[in-house]
Amino acid sequence: DDISKENGRIVRVIERENGQKTILRHYKDQHKDPSEVEITAAFKKLIMKAPVVGFITGHTERGIDDKSESGYYSFAADRTGRNALINQGFDIQDRTLDRPIPIDIDMIVIADSKSHFSELELSNYKKFIDRGGSALILGEPRRQEFMNPLIDMFGLKFKDGMVVTNSDIHSKDVIFADFDGNSDIGGIFKYSQDKGYSFAMPTVAAIEQFDTHTNFDVKILAKSPAAGSWIEKKDVNFITTFPELNTNDGEVEESNVISYYVTRKIGDKTQKIVVLGDADCLSTKELIANRAGIYNGNFSVMNNTFYVFTDGEFPVNINRIPSPDNRYTAEKEDIKWMYIVYSLIIPGIILFMGLFLLFKRKRQ
Repeated sequence: DDISKENGRIVRVIERENGQKTILRHYKDQHKDPSEVEITAAFKKLIMKAPVVGFITGHTERGIDDKSESGYYSFAADRTGRNALINQGFDIQDRTLDRPIPIDIDMIVIADSKSHFSELELSNYKKFIDRGGSALILGEPRRQEFMNPLIDMFGLKFKDGMVVTNSDIHSKDVIFADFDGNSDIGGIFKYSQDKGYSFAMPTVAAIEQFDTHTNFDVKILAKSPAAGSWIEKKDVNFITTFPELNTNDGEVEESNVISYYVTRKIGDKTQKIVVLGDADCLSTKELIANRAGIYNGNFSVMNNTFYVFTDGEFPVNINRIPSPDNRYTAEKEDIKWMYIVYSLIIPGIILFMGLFLLFKRKRQ
């Protein structure tokens, strides 16, 4: 591997006898050193093909080299960021759709396209989907007309407007996803949510399924809250104006789908596609966002998505069955006897032995 891009930082280069190499880095966090996860991922890359993620560019999409608040540098390419894809066993590339996607690309990311795709680009995209490639597609409000051609083959479309909430604490354009656990990936996200982690999606577009007769199995992955949430039809300036539910404009207080999980069986492989109504959720700003009473779980959702895409190969999962020593099995009536033994009898024995030793030494 080329270490010229490491900016003079100290790195470890792991090399096999056949000349194959991989890099193990130090990170800009409180732990600094690579953990079991990063070390295992580095060694796995030496014995198996690393999954390759192609980030589609050409229509001002969120880029892996974009270090701005809205960019995807931290998510994908930050060499000093422990959770970045490049440090979790993935190879990343910039790709355009004006030519066929190379066969070595396993999955693609298309986030927030800001102009129309040509017929050639859509054809190359469709060829990638037809061959069974995985995809993470992230839309945005005001980009529906550009992004909808990418998901209509799944029977889905981004709805007009923006999902908002009447929260008194957080910005009204930030939706905290409510995950549905009725799929392999949904179950993982639901577990994280039950542990207290939140997945924040600022400025999110709702998604609807308009066609159920496709070759894909489409399941709801996440929704907006049912109470105090609706699709705002008007273009609101959230700095100076608070959105209000207006039934005269067709606005309805209800839960809206903001993410779908799409799968299809191709031979012995399951094709996996995740469609999100928000691209900001994986931006540098959002991944480090700190909100009152909220545990940021966006990095966890990102890693879990690619964990499912790679059938559990990357990122490396080091979770283990908890030791039985962590469980307390004493009965309630045993507590008083434990108190007597550990607080009175054992200290008493130690005190007696100490006095006996002191008395014996003084006698001598």
